[in-house]
Formats: sequence, structure tokens, C-alpha cells
Amino acid sequence: MQAFKRAIHLLSIKARFRKELEERLRQEGFSEPDIEEALEKCSRYLDDEELAKSKVRVQARKGYGSRRISASLQRYTTTEEALLEIDEKETLSNYLKKHPKLLNDPKAKLRLLRRGFSYEIIEQVLKISSDIL
Repeated sequence: MQAFKRAIHLLSIKARFRKELEERLRQEGFSEPDIEEALEKCSRYLDDEELAKSKVRVQARKGYGSRRISASLQRYTTTEEALLEIDEKETLSNYLKKHPKLLNDPKAKLRLLRRGFSYEIIEQVLKISSDIL
């Protein structure tokens, strides 16, 4: 019962993946049967697919590419469907609009690769952006 109360408390703070909640309860020293019971009772509050979609939208808005987003979600879920919703070209274009200095930066491609964009997308968007300027 204590594990369930703790799980509800953790979920009231922020939405969590099932695996994330399970790890957290394990770290706090609850037994496996108590954890399983708590997760079963909390199952109606856990929607990994919807949470993954939400996290993808937020990270795309922040200017991260699909590779970086996928890596951040990999720990908690295997849902790749959420990544299909983002348009990487549009995300990169929006990021470059917010950070126009990158267009003149010789290391721009490296910086964008670190943000998780594929090389092909970077080439296409930078070519289009340079043609406009």
C-alpha cells in the first residue's frame, strides 16, 4: 500500500513512463511484489505512448533532431511511432530562424549533428537557407 501511495505521489508531480516509475520505486527500496501491485493499480494513469508523443513534441520545439529525441526516449520506451509525427526539416528550419548566426558558422553542421539532425537534412536545409540569403 505504501508503494501505491508513493507511486501516486510521484505521478502527481509529473507524468512518468511505466518503466521510469518502476525504477524509482525500486530505488526507494520497495519490494518487487509491492511494486507490481502499485503499477497495476496505477495502470490507468500510465500512458507511455501519449507521454512519448508529448516529449517528442516538446523536444522538437526546442530544436532537437529525431536521433537525439530517440536516444532520450530509448531508456524508458520503445515507442518509435511518436517520432514519425515530427517533420525534421521544419524543426531544423525553425531552429535556424531562432539562431540565424548558425548560418554563417563554419561549425554549424557539427553543432546541428550534435542536436540530433541527420547529415542529409542539415545539407538540404542549409542549402535552401543559403539560397534565400
